[in-house]
Amino acid sequence: MAAQLHEYTSDCTISFIDLYEKTKRNFPQVREVNKEERLEKILCDNEVPYECKGYVEYAKGIQFLRSNSDILLLSSDLEGVGLGTKVYDYIFCNKPIIFVGSETTALASFVSSFTNGFVCTNKTETFGALEKIISEKIDALDDNIDVYSFSRGKQNERYINPLYS
Repeated sequence: MAAQLHEYTSDCTISFIDLYEKTKRNFPQVREVNKEERLEKILCDNEVPYECKGYVEYAKGIQFLRSNSDILLLSSDLEGVGLGTKVYDYIFCNKPIIFVGSETTALASFVSSFTNGFVCTNKTETFGALEKIISEKIDALDDNIDVYSFSRGKQNERYINPLYS
């Protein structure tokens, strides 16, 4: 886990680890999967059918994410106005988003503009958002959005079209 979290700040890493421990205690049905061998053992031990996809083309990966994810977790140490591109992929999936980071960033403001976009600055808030999504069976980021307007293709048009006009 440490190798996967090495680019995050220490506060963010501690929050992730604390959230993991609290989730494990309170939601025993949730399983950590981080290595293919461990995945195979967990799935086989629990008789869960699975298929390792390996590298997946972007469009197929997004479709898989849309079909198989309940909650999307987004974290960033970006300050100021940076949004990054992953947020648009997550919005396109129209699944609840839990953003973990500073509430004063553009990304936090953007995520919180959706009905089920949660902005969390600490582990207590993050766990509370996770609890709410699960207990209220929240399954969409927002029922009132056109997800296609947030697709990668639409976002690319916003910077490509001015370059060629």
